[in-house]
Amino acid sequence: MGIENINTTGLSLKVLNKTQIMNIHSASLEILRRTGVRVFENEALNILKDNGCFIEDGNLVKMPAALVEWAIDIAPSQVTICNRNGEPTMFLQNDNVYFGPGSDCPFIMDPYTNERRKFVKKDIEDVAKLCDYLPNIDFACTLGIASDVTSERADRHHFEAMLLNTSKPVIFTAMDLNGLMDIVKMSVEVYGSLEKLQKDPFLLLFSPPVAPLRHPKEGMQKLLYMAENKLPIAYVAGVLAGATGPVTMAGSLAQANAEILSGLVISQLKRKGTPCLHGGAILLFDMKTGEPSYGALEMLLMTAAFTDIAKYYELPMFSYSGVTDSKVLDQQAAIESAFWILFPALSGGHLAHDIGFMESGVCGSMELIVLCDEVIGMIKKIRKGILVNKETLALDVINKVGSGGTFIDTDHTFNNFKKNWQPNFFDRFSYEFWKNNGGLSVNTKLNNKVKEILENHVSKKLDIEVVEKIHRIVEGVK
Repeated sequence: MGIENINTTGLSLKVLNKTQIMNIHSASLEILRRTGVRVFENEALNILKDNGCFIEDGNLVKMPAALVEWAIDIAPSQVTICNRNGEPTMFLQNDNVYFGPGSDCPFIMDPYTNERRKFVKKDIEDVAKLCDYLPNIDFACTLGIASDVTSERADRHHFEAMLLNTSKPVIFTAMDLNGLMDIVKMSVEVYGSLEKLQKDPFLLLFSPPVAPLRHPKEGMQKLLYMAENKLPIAYVAGVLAGATGPVTMAGSLAQANAEILSGLVISQLKRKGTPCLHGGAILLFDMKTGEPSYGALEMLLMTAAFTDIAKYYELPMFSYSGVTDSKVLDQQAAIESAFWILFPALSGGHLAHDIGFMESGVCGSMELIVLCDEVIGMIKKIRKGILVNKETLALDVINKVGSGGTFIDTDHTFNNFKKNWQPNFFDRFSYEFWKNNGGLSVNTKLNNKVKEILENHVSKKLDIEVVEKIHRIVEGVK
């Protein structure tokens, strides 16, 4: 019997079967037909009215199913995001998964004082530098909101801090249309032309609707602007199950999906082929604490279910990863963040963000980002499964060593042992070796690594002329 030289198909995860997906899809279509969504932006209302939607009570939009199906079919099934050098680095399609931080935490755990304090712009620069260094972090995001800049121009400062401290792709938020326009101007300065940015985008806007079933004016203006300029957007759900959505998982999925699909319709009516991601978050509103829970297993299941739905639609997925409800970097943080890496990795949630979120998204931790980088490396190895071919079955080596021999000194071992995953922070040595080398905890190792990166890593710099132009845009200087 011959042995075929083929690879494993790897591991994967599915939460919903096709019948369940179709039921949720049908429920979303019925929500859009019967209940409708509120749209607080005149251009979007006019576009919807001109394309067969029914407008009631001034801004309540009810959408025919055929229009929603058209938008799903016409939207791009894959989106490619480049790095700041214009090199394609993230291919949002098939089962590819990319990891990075989230945005908008008001607090950070200071790596030097271990105190919880407000975010400042320097922290966002440091997070970008951390993302730039870590091999398993694929894109940058602010992690926090800078408290030491004016709130009116904070989005420009945030984007500048990331743009100047990493070459990796950037996921960003914008306060309003004016902020978004300035951020696009900064990006154009990097590339030299809008056409180049459209062709090889290194940025992606994150901008959710407001549950339940509302599209505010600011969000609509940003969606329309990105569509007009052929730039990618994650206009994705943000639902609290039990508060701004049904407490049942299926009900919240149906509502959130309706919100996403209605945004998708608007984006495609504005410009066919606008790169628009599916997905988002359905957090559990914990009735005991009165707080949203990132660590809730229901959110894990619903996010993976959203990935199943996105794949059914053949749309790129905006997922979540590396989060915890814990207030400190402890066992709870490690377990919850690890599950939150495993689930999107196995389900194929293309863009898995929010790594580094603690305290249900209130506080960010750079040590947690480094820990997640280690876990991502581990799970990437797990996800590949087991390679079975002539080389890995090692029949000739087994025959040569025979009964009672050793494989330690064989060429086969030397040529293959480095293919096994090795940790940077998790300890495998004996107690005596660990004790004699400082007896350091994982937390201490992570903290030391964060400080080492912040103090020594230098990211690739932009030309000084480009940097000066970006500064002027950030400060509002004409």
